[in-house]
Amino acid sequence: MADRRRLITAAPACFAAGALYGWSALAAPLRSGFGVSVTQVGLVFSLALGAFTGAVLIAPRLSAEYGQTRVLAGCTLAAAICVAGAGVAPSFEVFLALFGIGFGLTSGAIYSTALGLTASAANPRLATPLMVAGFGLGGVVFGPAFAILVAEGWGLRALWPLSGALLLAWWIAWRGERETAPAAQPDSRDRQPAPPLDRRRLALIWGIFALGAFPGLAVIGLAASVMDAAGGTITLIGFVLAGVAAGNTLGRLSGALPWSAVDAPPAMALYAASLLSALGLAAPLLGLGVGLIGVGLILIALGYGLMAAAIPLATARVFGALRFQTAFGLIFTAWGVAGLSAPWVVGWLFDVTGSFWAGFALALAGSLGTLPLIAMLTRQVE
Repeated sequence: MADRRRLITAAPACFAAGALYGWSALAAPLRSGFGVSVTQVGLVFSLALGAFTGAVLIAPRLSAEYGQTRVLAGCTLAAAICVAGAGVAPSFEVFLALFGIGFGLTSGAIYSTALGLTASAANPRLATPLMVAGFGLGGVVFGPAFAILVAEGWGLRALWPLSGALLLAWWIAWRGERETAPAAQPDSRDRQPAPPLDRRRLALIWGIFALGAFPGLAVIGLAASVMDAAGGTITLIGFVLAGVAAGNTLGRLSGALPWSAVDAPPAMALYAASLLSALGLAAPLLGLGVGLIGVGLILIALGYGLMAAAIPLATARVFGALRFQTAFGLIFTAWGVAGLSAPWVVGWLFDVTGSFWAGFALALAGSLGTLPLIAMLTRQVE
């Protein structure tokens, strides 16, 4: 029962923090309000993902010191304040600081702490993918909501409903901290000695995650800009943004399926994730119609979600339970590198060439580049 209460406490905060994935609907008011380029728009998401990664590395230490539910509550309140301030930012630099860095940091800390709580659940193999999917679901809900409010003339104030949701999640987490904080302290098993990490396997999974996440993170950061450049209407852009977020979430939910289980070979899900992204990239690279480009973006997001679910479970398969937390913290920096580079590089290539073709060609090279790495990992593990 205590496990269930802690998960219920964490779920609303994780869901609201996932709004980070729906942020590209704010590209239009950023460009019109501050006169920034596509490169600068991509920089917001890049910095947010860099800050997110840093928070994932720091949050376990804070949880060990102060308790997981207390850290969850504090970060959720800080996120609400940052988002509310970003909605009335007087300049692009202030928005970059409050949303890109502030919400990126707090969102990452919330995500890491929520997953820390699922690790101690009675059934972590099911609880972890569901919590990961809950984070993605935040993008499903808030991405289209941002687009609708922007179309209604809210501008950056479209962020205010998210701030309200974070305040509600903070209240739930604060109550949970008072009721369950003692039970949420790190388990004594975390302090047992564990064998050293195999650096070669660590590097292989790191490379798979960095290359495999590049297309999805570029799409999540720039989906609205891609569809706008392709001639999509506001309605179609909103539909595609919802589809991108839904694909990301469905891919993550697939982590609960037998093919991604900890005791199953990791190769199948990893191969499927890379090939889905490559298939989705074909539409913009071949210059197909705007509708098919939208479908392609959704397929890329589906592949990315599957990659995001398969990597932690493959990490657990390769390194075991005792070394999982340490190994995954290091491997997650690959996500940060991809997140920092993908939206910015693809946006910069668009500004230079006037097309997203070069950026998507680079993303395709990343997707295909994972295949030999997955094969090498498979030969070492199986």
